[in-house]
Amino acid sequence: MSTLTEVLFIERCINLLKPGGRLGIVLPEGVLNNTNLQKIRDYVESKAKIVLITSIPQDVFIASGATVKPSLLFFKKFTEVELKAYNHIVKVEKATEAALYKLESEKIIKTFADKPTAEQKKELKEKLKQLAAQLESKTKEKIKQRFDYQIPIAEVEKAGISTTGAVIENELEPLEEEFTAYRKANKLWTNFIEEVKYEIINENIFRMVAGEPEEFYGN
Repeated sequence: MSTLTEVLFIERCINLLKPGGRLGIVLPEGVLNNTNLQKIRDYVESKAKIVLITSIPQDVFIASGATVKPSLLFFKKFTEVELKAYNHIVKVEKATEAALYKLESEKIIKTFADKPTAEQKKELKEKLKQLAAQLESKTKEKIKQRFDYQIPIAEVEKAGISTTGAVIENELEPLEEEFTAYRKANKLWTNFIEEVKYEIINENIFRMVAGEPEEFYGN
């Protein structure tokens, strides 16, 4: 699974974010819909909050040769407080899962003979495997319920470009205004505007921090 380009991009981008940092990325729509890629969603949900999912037309990238229906996904990496809260929930629910597995597996084992045949051992192994999968699924559901938050989902039919690459109506613009109002009302984050200046001193480029030069790029 790690050989999929989109998986590598997601992992790299999230790792590069600071706590509370935000990411917008274009991905094939199937990444969050395909049941075979559940591990990707589990990974994302363990590292960041999904703040918006926007489905856009397949036409958008046809002019560039891409035929997969895309989505715009926006994540916010957990802050240190959110990460601590999430890890605590996971720890509690995993402990509950382990206790339940021990209890239920012992019940299943008791239904078999003390010296099971090869066929019975195979059946026992399959039942224990099913039990583990069921409990794992319930644990994931409980974690989501306890770490619950709203995920806005939008469907855009016109995204500013046609199949030929021509400029058309762009429904993403009013969506941006709508989401900005939503973001502010729910205090998802606060934008801090900081002016950064660069100066060339003795053929070296310096970033000016609090009026003091900090070397940015040497000759």
